[in-house]
Amino acid sequence: MRKIIFAAILPLFLLPACDRWLDINTDPNSPESVPPELSFASPQLFVAARVGGNIFNFAGFFAQYWTQAPTSEQYLKPDTYDVRNEFLDNDYTFLYAGALMDLQQLESAAAASGDYGTLLAAVTLKAYTVQELVDLMGMAPYSEALRGIQKPMPAWDKGEDVYSALIEELTQAIAQVEAAPQPVRITENDLLLKGSVAQWAGFARAVKLKLLMRESGVKSNLPEVTALIAEGKFFSGNVAFSAFAAEPGKDNPWYETNIVRLSKNHSAAYPIISYLSANADPRLDVLFYKPDRDSVYRGNFPGWRDQQGKDGDPTSYSTPKVAQTMPVYLYTQSELQLFIAEAMHKAGDDAKAQKAYEAAIDSSFALHGLSCAGAQALYGAGGAYAWNPAKAIEQIGMQKWVALCMVNHAEAYNEVRRLGYPKFSTATAEAIKSNPAAYTSGDLIYPKNSALGFGHYVNSLPYPVASSKLNSNTPTALPITAKVWWNR
Repeated sequence: MRKIIFAAILPLFLLPACDRWLDINTDPNSPESVPPELSFASPQLFVAARVGGNIFNFAGFFAQYWTQAPTSEQYLKPDTYDVRNEFLDNDYTFLYAGALMDLQQLESAAAASGDYGTLLAAVTLKAYTVQELVDLMGMAPYSEALRGIQKPMPAWDKGEDVYSALIEELTQAIAQVEAAPQPVRITENDLLLKGSVAQWAGFARAVKLKLLMRESGVKSNLPEVTALIAEGKFFSGNVAFSAFAAEPGKDNPWYETNIVRLSKNHSAAYPIISYLSANADPRLDVLFYKPDRDSVYRGNFPGWRDQQGKDGDPTSYSTPKVAQTMPVYLYTQSELQLFIAEAMHKAGDDAKAQKAYEAAIDSSFALHGLSCAGAQALYGAGGAYAWNPAKAIEQIGMQKWVALCMVNHAEAYNEVRRLGYPKFSTATAEAIKSNPAAYTSGDLIYPKNSALGFGHYVNSLPYPVASSKLNSNTPTALPITAKVWWNR
């Protein structure tokens, strides 16, 4: 059955032309109904297609994993921070009219029938999806959203209010599963966690932890965080959508777009290559290819595609390794352990913080099929990543940046903004090129040809035109340099 559902839905997300990915004139608040047999597979595919597709792509530029390759220009705008109001249109409409409406319908049906397992899964994936949108824009429609014609122009809610609602809904859904008479089940066609109630409950707790940690800089919630961690019961392994096939139209969404259709647009970015190289990190070999020109890993400067000579030759730079069937990772064990490490450090328990920090590096290595011995050599005594409580937040930020590379770029972009690591270099791209000693490996670099100018970053994305065209309650646009609420 799963193969039939996959074959029926996936081609909808992998059409050859950009305008066939989504009709942005579709009202996100009044979508067509979804056949019941596709009700859970459909939103999972919607989320995977966006988080692992376009969002993965532009967030990779903002996190400086890659840059626009010389002689190409498909992604010059995100590479140079030239972000316009329509930037998020397709992702916003696809997720609201597709994933979130489907999940709301599934949640309502499950609540009415007392199907608490399916209710938990729907609430969890809905919370994950809304969180991604809120973290990109700072706010989003929620309290009045997903009601179709009953509320065609929903209010946009403050990010902190959305977070509070999501945390409450997750808490209630988890409690209902725990109090429900056995057995509790998950509806059919669960492509994400194969119908495991325990895994969905663990995923729900991990999403709740992420929300709490992300708001922890502006809200005193450490007791709630540590209580959740003490309960444990988080998911095992990684939460990933892996139902891809090595066939056209059924492969990883980023691969389909950027390897099959729009190839040779991405060069590795200077910061990530410099950091992994400086620390002799084995993950370099599984994340990037060596340049065609020679056998030395090399990254290009952000926003500087117009260099001359060999520096303007795309074959001079490393390129990203993204396999045709690479899963779309929604939440990894490494990311989870780094949240725990941060929380334990803030709680004053550095022994537990170190244990989680090292477990995170082990998990990152395991995800890429690398030996834990290589990880232990890096975080062991005297190693490049050896735990240092005095630099705990910096270390956690840097390891999260590395662990999320080619894994989940949206979360990398979120954590770069929240934690402030990697930090930005005070030197310009030109200064670093002429004098590499002026640069600290791993520091981000302001794009040479930035639309925002030196010293400015894309701290939030504009409210979509797809919303303002249809919803008069869409807020007045803010500059993209404005920080989202949890980063102020």
